[in-house]
Amino acid sequence: MAERPPGPGAVCAYLAEHGINAAAEILEPGNEYKGEALPQKTRSHDADLLVMGVYSKKRLRASVFGGVTQHLLAQAELPLFFSH
Repeated sequence: MAERPPGPGAVCAYLAEHGINAAAEILEPGNEYKGEALPQKTRSHDADLLVMGVYSKKRLRASVFGGVTQHLLAQAELPLFFSH
């Protein structure tokens, strides 16, 4: 069985140990468009960087890279870090 990657809380704790103040927030599925919701959340937290996971499943990839990711790349107001 493959080892699961650390969750958002563990990543924030690790970063805190290295002097980086990080917060994780998971956006649940809803009616709002994530391409707009993510920048709003980063502004409300006065964030310096947006870290976002992207996945390689074909259907999901098409929706992510054709939608939210593309929107964020085009409209970025702060640095983006995408992880696969």
